[in-house]
Amino acid sequence: MWRSENPTWKVSEPDKVAMLLRGIKHLASLSEIITFIVRPKRLDLFAESQDQSSALICTFESSFFNDYNGANRIFAIYSKNLMLITDSHKTSIINLQFAMRQEEFIDVVIDYNTGVSASYGCPTTDKIHDCCRMGGPEITIYQGWIGHNISFWDEKMMRLFPGSYDFFAIKITKAGIEVRNFDFEKNQTGTAGHPIKIPRAKIQLFSPLEEIEITTIPFPRLRSFMDSARKCRLGVQMSPEYSESCSQIFWQGFTESQNAYFSLLLGCEIKPISEKYIKPEETHDVRSVKEFRSIA
Repeated sequence: MWRSENPTWKVSEPDKVAMLLRGIKHLASLSEIITFIVRPKRLDLFAESQDQSSALICTFESSFFNDYNGANRIFAIYSKNLMLITDSHKTSIINLQFAMRQEEFIDVVIDYNTGVSASYGCPTTDKIHDCCRMGGPEITIYQGWIGHNISFWDEKMMRLFPGSYDFFAIKITKAGIEVRNFDFEKNQTGTAGHPIKIPRAKIQLFSPLEEIEITTIPFPRLRSFMDSARKCRLGVQMSPEYSESCSQIFWQGFTESQNAYFSLLLGCEIKPISEKYIKPEETHDVRSVKEFRSIA
């Protein structure tokens, strides 16, 4: 066992190594800094875009790791330094180990399938994201409005928008959801993208609380998230969060065992279509979140 008085963690299974590396790469695309929030039973990695329009937190429970020794620590690392260490020959990595050293460095030990081992010292920085300074956000797997396995989102949404669009929109009604390219409406008054309709019977988890329309969703950010979910074979769900002072959409991708999950928050515009709450019908497509996650 790889133990010390400082926080340490290790992954040595191919799927787990790939998921941790994918999370790091996705976080690095958002910010030059990745904040590490180490807890006794959980590790959170956080990044936020410079304009604060999107944020990603990658959560790994202690059971995800092959070896985990947690303690309450918060520190940050420059994304480019971490990428230089982990992105090179990433498909050859079979063991990935981290250990904090004297609050100033993270030691990274990588074992490759060629029999070669490499050790790196990665300096920390005090440029911690503001929302993490007091302990960071407490993220769990929440009750979703709409959820399905990644193949659904990939085939019904991502592949239908192959161009380099900036924004798209989702309308949630009693009948199901509609998705469309929102670039036309945002850039040209009086024009609209052709909606793609997905009936509720085709959706595994469909439990919205009301009919709403969500627009100006940053499509490149969501595409990156879905790409990560596809490569890690995650179940994906979404929920809107809105009030007079807040308008955003919350996406989560999680493993079948629920011991690791990615949570993406995207700023957008949300308006209710009706003020009446939707009461899900007792049909085969309405499942509890627990049931959905067990088959995702």
